[in-house]
Amino acid sequence: PPPFRARMPEEPLREAHLAWTPGADPRPLVYITFGTIVGGMARARHIYRLSLDAVADLPARFVLTTGPGVGADVLGEIPSNVQVEAWIPQREVLAHAAAVVCHGGSGSVRGALAAGLPLVVVPFGADQPFNAQRIAAVEAGIALPDPTASTLRAAIERALVDADLRDPDSATNWPSA
Repeated sequence: PPPFRARMPEEPLREAHLAWTPGADPRPLVYITFGTIVGGMARARHIYRLSLDAVADLPARFVLTTGPGVGADVLGEIPSNVQVEAWIPQREVLAHAAAVVCHGGSGSVRGALAAGLPLVVVPFGADQPFNAQRIAAVEAGIALPDPTASTLRAAIERALVDADLRDPDSATNWPSA
């Protein structure tokens, strides 16, 4: 995997030729990430399949990052509206995203909040359950401590249309449906 490297705020983004940029596809983009550790946790790997099942026919585009070492045996069939990557520069995808589904880790949460994006948080441990509770309490997103495919799908649908979960000053907001 690429080494961790902080970017300075003034550092320009890469060229907009990446698959998660809008191009001619008007559907909103949802960034799904559970960090780089979850893929190595056997008890938590089901979250990838659950996420794919939840979004399979939603009218949106999805980028799912898995971290290192997560193979096709874990993922199974990938829906056509999902791009799977081991890792991507978060700042770049957040610039085009309408919502974020994550584990509630500090990097994912800070990035989404800084971009003014609503969160759907599926916590696994450490500070993540607390972060999920606080995000829900301040109405910056939805906490899902024990999701099913249907509850995750409903939370994503809400995050895409509920104006109360968005930063009204954010330029990255997608119009409500």
